[in-house]
Amino acid sequence: MTRVGANEWSSKRLLIGALLALGLAPVHPAAADLATGIVAYREGDFLKAAIEFRIAAEKNDPLAQLNLGLLFDRGEGVEQDYAQAAGWYRKAAEAGNARAQTNLGSMYFSGLGVEQDYESAARWYRRAAIGGNVTAQYNLAVLHELGLGVVQDLVQAKAWMEIAAATEGQVPPEELEGLSKKLSVDEQVQAQALVDRYFKNRNQPLGDFK
Repeated sequence: MTRVGANEWSSKRLLIGALLALGLAPVHPAAADLATGIVAYREGDFLKAAIEFRIAAEKNDPLAQLNLGLLFDRGEGVEQDYAQAAGWYRKAAEAGNARAQTNLGSMYFSGLGVEQDYESAARWYRRAAIGGNVTAQYNLAVLHELGLGVVQDLVQAKAWMEIAAATEGQVPPEELEGLSKKLSVDEQVQAQALVDRYFKNRNQPLGDFK
């Protein structure tokens, strides 16, 4: 695996993307508890939010598990506890929640609440990236570019960076240009083919994305 120089890594910044999931609750036995928790959070009553999210989380609601994990991550309404945060993220991540997968990947990347493990970070970022999470897409691109947790692969890096840029357009153009300069013409064609395949078969397993 390619070793990354300190100067090269210091110029890179992974995105954390730990946003509270304040969307509409799905039809679920825990939906009322989740909704009550969301209202409490918006009103600044973090303790009540934590209580309601826990009730819903213990009923296996992935959004509540994600939100409870975020409260433990931030220390809002509960004592900050990264291990608890990672545990709740994992439950939601295993249920397929892309935000939780991204956040769990970031916990593995930083070594908060879990043992630092770049390979596990990359694995969770990949699952979230395929699921459409732009933060995970960008982070996975950086890991592929630098060879952290994965074999260095600039084609994969360029593909995921392009996907992230197309999804929300928040990738600085100069970063994409700098990455493009590292690829041959043939490699850029390969990267674009992966981008096209992703958007054609979104949310389906992509064997070429490793």
